[in-house]
Amino acid sequence: MQFKTLLLSTVATLFSLFTFASHWSSGEITTTHLYGNTYKLTFTILRDCAGVNMPASVTINSNNGTSFILPMDYSINSIGVNTSCPTMISGSTCNGGTFPGYEYYSYSTVASLPLNNSWEFYYSSCCRSTAYNLLGPGTNFYISSKLYQNNAPSNSMPKFPLTPTIIIDGTSNFNIDYSAFDLENDSLVYSFTDAYNTASTTAIYNAGLSGTNPMNGLSINSQTGEISYTAPAQPIIGNFIINIKCEEYDRTTGTLLSEHMKEVTFISITQAGLSISNVPPVSNGIIATTGGTNISGNTFSMCLGSNANFDLSFTHPNNSVTLWSPVDKDYPGVTYSVTSVGNTSAMNVNIPSTMPQGIYRFYVQSIGDNCSFATMSYDTFTIEINGNVETNQDLTICLGDSVNLQATGNTAYTWSPGTGLSCTNCPNPTATPNTTTTYVVTGTTNNGCNNTDTITITVDSLKNYYGVVSQSNGTPYINTKVYLIDYNPLDSTVTAIDSVLTDSNGFYLFQTTASMVWLKIAPDSALYPNELPTYFDSALTFLAADSIFLYPCDTAEVNFSTISGTNPGGSGFISGNVYQGAGKAASDPMEGVELLLVNDQNEFVQYWKTNTQGYLQFSNLPYGTYKVFVDRVGVDNDLAPEIDVNESSKDISYNFKLFSDKLVRDMPNSTTTISNNKVLDIYPNPTTQYIHIVSNQAVEFVIINLNGQVLKSGIASPNENSISVKELQSGVYFIKLKSDHQQTIQKFIKK
Repeated sequence: MQFKTLLLSTVATLFSLFTFASHWSSGEITTTHLYGNTYKLTFTILRDCAGVNMPASVTINSNNGTSFILPMDYSINSIGVNTSCPTMISGSTCNGGTFPGYEYYSYSTVASLPLNNSWEFYYSSCCRSTAYNLLGPGTNFYISSKLYQNNAPSNSMPKFPLTPTIIIDGTSNFNIDYSAFDLENDSLVYSFTDAYNTASTTAIYNAGLSGTNPMNGLSINSQTGEISYTAPAQPIIGNFIINIKCEEYDRTTGTLLSEHMKEVTFISITQAGLSISNVPPVSNGIIATTGGTNISGNTFSMCLGSNANFDLSFTHPNNSVTLWSPVDKDYPGVTYSVTSVGNTSAMNVNIPSTMPQGIYRFYVQSIGDNCSFATMSYDTFTIEINGNVETNQDLTICLGDSVNLQATGNTAYTWSPGTGLSCTNCPNPTATPNTTTTYVVTGTTNNGCNNTDTITITVDSLKNYYGVVSQSNGTPYINTKVYLIDYNPLDSTVTAIDSVLTDSNGFYLFQTTASMVWLKIAPDSALYPNELPTYFDSALTFLAADSIFLYPCDTAEVNFSTISGTNPGGSGFISGNVYQGAGKAASDPMEGVELLLVNDQNEFVQYWKTNTQGYLQFSNLPYGTYKVFVDRVGVDNDLAPEIDVNESSKDISYNFKLFSDKLVRDMPNSTTTISNNKVLDIYPNPTTQYIHIVSNQAVEFVIINLNGQVLKSGIASPNENSISVKELQSGVYFIKLKSDHQQTIQKFIKK
């Protein structure tokens, strides 16, 4: 509990001992953080009622070139040396009388303060009260404060309570608690400092006095703010200007957060037969509550949205007590009323149900009503409004990522559902949901307030593939289909999971959950007869294509072009049908088989995709030998069947059987047959995996190495005429072939 005692005089005869000036007696500038870069800038000043009138607004300047106009919030008449004695109040200069009196004024505005290393605010005007310790009558009045914003952007400056002019008995020792109160409970350091006339000019002190020693016998405790006076042998009667500096430091890091000056007037008196009592009214703290509880010390806790009030009181041992507080000015909507019984006065503080959640601190000033010498005391109180639990705004994360949640406003928390949370009964769990999830947090305060808030975490697992596709000459494709392809290694299936048409710039975009994909351009053969369907990156078969892998939320720019077929043109023609292999009947045509025709220079010539009858056709071909490749996983194109295209082949319709590992050419559907006298042959030679036997009959084969050792033998039928040589080492071998009509031995090379 913070308790403050200040000594006042109300004896009219004493005031004839002094000459009171006609302007400022005390003042300070403070900032209170509201949100973001928004602050409440407040200027308070104690005015000599015999001086000039206060304006409706004042201008506070800053070191950053910005000026702030602060309108008047409120004023309080007849405080300070007038005490609360009715005779002194009615007869003061504030009310047309002759007793010295003061008025307290508060000005404020809400201002945006862009983040800056430091803000210095200052106010200057003529003139301060005449003082014994300063040279010259009515010197210029200047006060300032500094906010080190970069060190703590959400910090609020500490404030001194409303302080009247302080009257002391110059012949007696005394102590006065002059500490400020701070919303964040930071560490405060106090000192006496120079009074200023301007930003760069300090006031001139009389001989033997200075800003740090403004009055003989006066000192301040740097840690507590308690001012002590040890009466000198020859006390001086008069007014003394005391400038108190308050520096605010972060209690944990020791970082300087703010500093400001509070200028106040001490009046030293002495007169035979008079003694000044140091007995102040005593705070009884919170004595009754409605709609809330007194949880500790002077802290009243209540639930958000409820109507609540509490009573506090002060007692003086000899006199009645007058109470006052700025709580209704600082927190609009709060009201209070005061009742007195004997030497005790109680203040009922009423908090509206519309009061936002938060912590609100204020002080109450008490004055002993003895119309003689009296003391003033202060106590601070806290209103704690809670129950409105708050957590993060809804957000989106990538699949596999985590986010720290934060609940505030209460003392205990429960989260549900618990899926993906590191804890369910803590204020700040780590959330790692695999799917979009709405979490509910229930907050409970120490006085039983309950409330909930929700946060929806959207889990984004999409990957973005985009780019520009173009023809082999670099011209972008317009309105051309691009496929997004997925591969399942479990069953070796290749599936087009999505497709789009390019725009006028050749641009395409896929958003998918698939992590590993392949891309393929499929130009319209009617519009682009020489362009072949092409995979990224410059591949005509899936097995030769490059895959693209992305993590959730990643993006890949994939630009690629088609390959142009090499076909100089001619009168050659290949047609036929593709049927299912593995013993299937010819009535089982295969639709959608993608075929590529390759010439004897291993150049890709044309592309064809079979229809529902399994039909294929390659036209305008130069005469020569061609191979038919299949774009299908598992099919070995090293075993691709060969076709001789010549004048006589125009009338041949070829049948092909597609097995899981190879495409086999069947007997042509024509009167053209292979002569029984045709020499047995093999291809390819050299080879890497298979040897194909050219024969229309069953053929016995034997493979022999250079040492004459038989390595492999068997019978190849016309329909199954491929021999695997994968297991052979690289080198030179002989194969012996024997049919019903022929036999031969040929040399081949295994790579």
